[in-house]
Amino acid sequence: MRWLCSSKRPCCLLAVAMLASGAAYSQSNDMFRLELGLGYVDADSLRFGRYNDLSEQGGYGVLNLDWWRAASHPDQADLRLHARQLGLEARSVELDAQRPGRYRVWLSYVELPVYLSEHGFTPFRGVGSSDLGLPGNWQPGASSAGFSQLPGSLARFSPKTERRVGLLGLQGWLSIRWDTTVELREQRKQGLTVLAGTIGNSGGTPRVAFLPTPVDERSREVEWALRYADTQRQFSLGYLLSLFDNQVEAIRWQNPYSAISGWHPSAGYPTGQGQIARDPDNQFHQLSMAFAQSWRNGLRLAADLSLGRGTQDEAFLPYTINPQQAASVVEALPRSSLDGRVDTRRLQLRLSQRLDNGLDWALRWRDDERDNQSPHAQFVYIGGDSMLQDAAASSGRRRFNEPYSYAQQLIEFDAGYRSAAAGSWRFGWQRSEIEREQAERLQAREDRLQLQYRQRLGQRGSFALKTEHSDRDGSTYIGNRPFLAAYTPEFIDTLVGDFENHPQLRRFHQADRRRWRFSANLSWQWSERWTLSLQADRSRDDYYASPLGLTDADSRLINTQLQFAPNQDWQLALYQVDERRQFEQAGHAFRGGATRIDQINDPANRWSVVMDDHWQTSGLQLNWRPPDRAFSASFDLLYGDGRSALLFEAGSAVAAAPLPDYRDDLLGARSELRWRLNPRAEVKLAWWHERYRVSNPTDGGLPPDQLANVLLPGFAEPDYQVNVITLSWVQQF
Repeated sequence: MRWLCSSKRPCCLLAVAMLASGAAYSQSNDMFRLELGLGYVDADSLRFGRYNDLSEQGGYGVLNLDWWRAASHPDQADLRLHARQLGLEARSVELDAQRPGRYRVWLSYVELPVYLSEHGFTPFRGVGSSDLGLPGNWQPGASSAGFSQLPGSLARFSPKTERRVGLLGLQGWLSIRWDTTVELREQRKQGLTVLAGTIGNSGGTPRVAFLPTPVDERSREVEWALRYADTQRQFSLGYLLSLFDNQVEAIRWQNPYSAISGWHPSAGYPTGQGQIARDPDNQFHQLSMAFAQSWRNGLRLAADLSLGRGTQDEAFLPYTINPQQAASVVEALPRSSLDGRVDTRRLQLRLSQRLDNGLDWALRWRDDERDNQSPHAQFVYIGGDSMLQDAAASSGRRRFNEPYSYAQQLIEFDAGYRSAAAGSWRFGWQRSEIEREQAERLQAREDRLQLQYRQRLGQRGSFALKTEHSDRDGSTYIGNRPFLAAYTPEFIDTLVGDFENHPQLRRFHQADRRRWRFSANLSWQWSERWTLSLQADRSRDDYYASPLGLTDADSRLINTQLQFAPNQDWQLALYQVDERRQFEQAGHAFRGGATRIDQINDPANRWSVVMDDHWQTSGLQLNWRPPDRAFSASFDLLYGDGRSALLFEAGSAVAAAPLPDYRDDLLGARSELRWRLNPRAEVKLAWWHERYRVSNPTDGGLPPDQLANVLLPGFAEPDYQVNVITLSWVQQF
């Protein structure tokens, strides 16, 4: 049984204190609403309680609080307090005090636990710290099959994070037209997650272990604004400061694998270790300005500008944590930290007008730039804590970091006409041009046309049609440009073919693409009791110039809703959503070495896959709320079914097997009964049922040694069926 209050529940204590204070000084214009009760969960399921903290079988407290105080004098402030789910770890409190035209203060505090999985298993000791070791009797292996002591070494752990978010806001009116605000936010995230640690240095030598990793990070934000507004002009000036602080600098682990070919002997168990840096400390500053001017003829001009700078100077980790490998370093790190800096700029102008004859138009231009000023340098890295440093001029370990920047310009025009007889028409055109650095395509351009029509059908309904077409192309696509920029010419000369990925492979977000979209909506009320709504959407993406990669994407959606209200006491709503998405992808298998030119031209190495995802969701909502009765009731029912199929075809040179289908379904039901004892008190009984089932080869989880070169965490995502019942007293006073 979880208690309603404890020293670890500041939200609950705050709410009770506010309640006591309010009751002691209550006035006729105060209103309190208190919900107090008990709840019961009939089964354990971390998957069900992932975000709501209803993960354990047993009882818990129900405590919700609302308090309003309306000002009875111009010198007093309106007060509002909302507190939710104070008997659980997923809870929140909001307090707002406002004196219109003078000041406003608001506070909020939220706690949100997140359970990442039911549980996991690991042989590592020191879970919760940054240093993970293996038990003294550990037996290594070249693959997970050689871990003879694994079953007896496994310890259970529960990956869970808890996020706490606090906010304080202040607003003051300097005059009738000027006001200023400042908002302070702090977020703390702590707990345990999972990270994949890799030791190895080529396509065939990596060995992976999933690591229980501590989380302890904090982000703080300060946002300030000064605003002016009158009937024709508006102006604002703002500043944003964002600070991120990570208390976990890196995670270190003992290598469970024995040394294999391609590794230095010291990289294997027991001397070998690995180390991975976590998210670095960083900060971001942004200054923003906005202005708008309106004229009596309906013309309006608006402009906004924001300038930002992000910096990061966290110290680099060494090339390796292993002493023997570190002793081989003859070329040290080029500097002690990234000394990273990214400058951002965004300028937007908008000119619009709404005319009396039903016409309106708008012209918008936007310039968006991300300028990465981080230094460019050469690093002679040690691959995955597994080798000696290779400092030769032709070494594949000589790599250049390539700061990525881009600049985008967008111009957009749309116009509309509305008439009771002809309906509403809207036309839009947009052109976007983007320039990228260190990318396969340096310049890209996309044009979009849009047409929309809406018409009322008398007093009973309306329908709307919308169609859109866009076309994206650009400069010559050079797939190996980032690859060539990242390595030395001496290394490139050692390769058979100067490419890493297949030369015909295209990244979908840069590739040529034609897109068509169409949507139709109908709303019709054929009587005072019945209303029908229909929605149909269709979208098609054709990557016509992509021999390999994503070649086609198709999505369809049909949404049907039916509402029935025979009288003011009863309301019934039925809905059904059918959504389907299909993706077609083509690939080509090849290996490194002297024959890879022949391999990339051999059609027997081609493969393709069609991914077909289909979701159906149905439900109903029933409400009975007679105003002259003491009882009211509501019932919600939802059923969702999802299916995913992968249709795989491969050439004769590709070893392939059929991929299994995936299916899951969710059944949810909620019911609530209310019995009003008097105008200020009621009893509420609520029931929540949820059942989830999944059908796929891994629905019971994979054991830690299922994969040869990966030590898995053994997560399981089992089916669940949970009922939650709450009985509470709701009192207003």
